[in-house]
Amino acid sequence: MKVGGDIPWAQRVVDEARERSIRMVYQSHCVSIVETLEDSVPVLRVADWHNVGITICESANRMSSGQDDGAAGIGMIEFGLLNDYVQNHRFGPEENKAVLWWKRGKVSLEQIVLWGGGEIDSIEVFRTLRNVGYRDYVNLHQGVVGVMSPATAARQLHEFLKSLVDGRSA
Repeated sequence: MKVGGDIPWAQRVVDEARERSIRMVYQSHCVSIVETLEDSVPVLRVADWHNVGITICESANRMSSGQDDGAAGIGMIEFGLLNDYVQNHRFGPEENKAVLWWKRGKVSLEQIVLWGGGEIDSIEVFRTLRNVGYRDYVNLHQGVVGVMSPATAARQLHEFLKSLVDGRSA
């Protein structure tokens, strides 16, 4: 959804999904009307969207948009938290991939592995999710091209996520 005029169309999609017992998830993302958490809350409350939530913990997008990554942000929209979408970035020099934000302008980023430091404290994100009782899906957006093989990344990611779920790291 890019503008308020898109909401009635989204309502039709939501209604169709509800008739089929499907939950909808909007991703808080750049250049959209759910670009920030503050933008997302009124959009989700605009209609009777009980089957709609938001990908709130897309920490890399939240960080890139200049938002807090901790419990305060997650608590703002806990009612609509249906999906944890994880990736990691590091702010980079201008020649890196630039992402355009309506509210922040261009932000240069380098995508890195989830467990590789960078700007996202993955352990804190998972700790916060556990503290608010989140027990739903986690999806990974993990670019490893040029960093390691997909098989190596899958093994390392499995071990990292398992340590978070088991509470060894969080």
